[in-house]
Amino acid sequence: MRNKMIISKTRCAVLGLVSALTLYSQVSVAGTYHSTVTLPTVHSKGWTYQAHMPVTAVAPAGAKVQRVTWNWNVVGFPKLFVVLLCQGHINNCHDVSRNRSGSTDRFSTGNASQPFFFAIRMTNDWRSSPVPVGGLGAGVSVVW
Repeated sequence: MRNKMIISKTRCAVLGLVSALTLYSQVSVAGTYHSTVTLPTVHSKGWTYQAHMPVTAVAPAGAKVQRVTWNWNVVGFPKLFVVLLCQGHINNCHDVSRNRSGSTDRFSTGNASQPFFFAIRMTNDWRSSPVPVGGLGAGVSVVW
């Protein structure tokens, strides 16, 4: 009987440890960071300007982005102004030109440690607003 009690207590201790480790590992994988930057002033039509967002938290190895929330602002409401939210390189972007704030899961396969940036430009078209266009604040919140 005594051996069964010892085995039962050991089993409970092991299950408790496994539960605690499982909870700890789930917490350590989840995380978030917020980053802000001032967008550059656009002086030339047709030229792409970039504003790189610093990664302000360390994601564990292999952590994937779940959701990205953004906001951006420039002086006025320029016609044919393009704003892209990108991760890693200019070929991995989400067009946020018509939404000064919002969120997306578009980058859900992306590495959470890879930085984001805004790419902005005034379309080189006679119908577009005149330059310069003054850049104001921009930010991202990344959840992994």
